[in-house]
Amino acid sequence: MDEPAYQRWRDAKLKSYPQRVDELFVDIDGLDHVDESSTAAIVANCRRSNMAIYRCRDHFADRAAVKSFSANFGLHHLDHHLCVNDDGVSELSAVSGGIRAGYVPYSNRSLSWHTDGYYNEESRRVGAVVLHCVRNAESGGENALLDAEIAYIRLRDENPRFITAFEHPECMTIPANNDANGEIRPAVCGPVFSRDPRNGTLHMRYSARGKNIQWRADDLTRAARDYLKEVLDQATGPVFHYRLQAGEGLISNNVLHNRTAFSDDPAQKRLLFRARFFDRIGIQANWNTATARTEGRTLKAIDLKLSDIIIQHPEINSFGELTAAIRNISSDDMIFLNFDVKPDYRDTPRNWEWKLETAFGDGGR
Repeated sequence: MDEPAYQRWRDAKLKSYPQRVDELFVDIDGLDHVDESSTAAIVANCRRSNMAIYRCRDHFADRAAVKSFSANFGLHHLDHHLCVNDDGVSELSAVSGGIRAGYVPYSNRSLSWHTDGYYNEESRRVGAVVLHCVRNAESGGENALLDAEIAYIRLRDENPRFITAFEHPECMTIPANNDANGEIRPAVCGPVFSRDPRNGTLHMRYSARGKNIQWRADDLTRAARDYLKEVLDQATGPVFHYRLQAGEGLISNNVLHNRTAFSDDPAQKRLLFRARFFDRIGIQANWNTATARTEGRTLKAIDLKLSDIIIQHPEINSFGELTAAIRNISSDDMIFLNFDVKPDYRDTPRNWEWKLETAFGDGGR
C-alpha cells in the first residue's frame, strides 16, 4: 500500500473507530438464533473495529452452539491446538490437574496482553476468535481489548521504523514447548506484523509475557516494544475494558487482549467457551460456497475431511504414514483440512492435531 492509499485508509479507520465499549454491543436472540439484521450488525462492528460484543436473550450455550453461531460469519476452520476438545472448542476454566493446569488461560491468574495463537506457525494463523461466557467469576476476569489495526496506526504515527522492526522475519521467537515425553511444539520465529497472502489483511502475533519469549536484540525493536506497551497501558484512549457476563460473548478478528485475575464461587466456577479459527470475519465468509480470485485466476475452496483421507488410503497403518500422506497433499486451490475424526493408530500422539496441521502446512514446499 503506497503512502497516499495508507493515509486514506488510516483516516477512514480512525473516523469510524468506536469511542465507547457500548458501541460494540449487539443484542441477539441466542447462539442458535441469529437473524440477518443481527448478523449484519456484528459484521459491521467487525469492519469498524475487528470486534463485537454480542448479548444473548436466550442464555443456552454448549460447544456445538458456539460452532453453529460462528458459522454465520464464515468461521469454519478451527485451530485444533494442544488443550482443545475434540470438537475444536476449548473450555476456559480454572483447573488443578491434567495437561491444562500447566497453562495460564486454564487458571485464575491474570493474562498479559497477547493475540491468540502467537506461537503458531505462519501456515496456522489464527484469524478470528469467539469467546462465549457461560458463567462469570465471582469477581475479576475483566478483559482489555484493542484492535490490532489501531496498534499498527499508533506505532506508525510515532515512528514508521517501528513497523519495519515489527515486520522483521526474526522479530519474535517462541521457544519450543517440551514436556517429559519430548517436544510438543517446535520453536516458532516470525514477525509481529504481516499481511495475509490470501486477502491482504493485517495479521498481528504478539505477547507481552516476560518469560519463554525471545525478541530480536536491537535498539529499534526494543523502542517499538516500549512504545506499544505505553499504548496498551494508557488509562484513556483506544483500549476498551469489559467484563463479559453470562450469555455474552466477544467475536473478533483476533484482537489484542488481556485478562485480570479472578476469584471463583466454588459452586459456580467461571466457564467460557473459546473457538479459534483460521478464517477471518467478513473476509472468508463465502469460501465454502463461492470462489476467491488471485493473480488473475479463480481459486476453489475445498474442504478435505481427515476421514476421507483415511478411507481412501487403506494402506496407511500408522500415524507416521498418515503424516507423510498429508504432507504430500498439494493443490493449486485453497484446501482446508477438517479434523472430523481422531486417527485410530497405536502411535497417534497426544498432540496429533498440531502435528497434522504442521505437516499439512509444510505440504508442497
